[in-house]
Amino acid sequence: EQEQQQQRNYLIVVNPGTVDPVTGERSLPMLTFWFGGDFAKHVEEWTDEEIMKDCMETLETICGTGEVPPPLDYAVTRWGKETYSRGAFVYIPPG
Repeated sequence: EQEQQQQRNYLIVVNPGTVDPVTGERSLPMLTFWFGGDFAKHVEEWTDEEIMKDCMETLETICGTGEVPPPLDYAVTRWGKETYSRGAFVYIPPG
């Protein structure tokens, strides 16, 4: 119940794929989910499967289709628990 009251902060980035200018080889399109605020700290305690389930449900809500095809592959990171980046692009320790 507490989780339902918590505000969910998402940033979804769409990368349509790229074309290598030399070889002409194409990369696959990619969606990136970024979680923010206190919700991000909460999500880091979830399993990879729980995170993927939440992402898929969010996409289904956004698309309004009720069903979105599953990804070919996925990777889950937990930057807030990473010793060096601490959830930031640039991290300068105090002192």
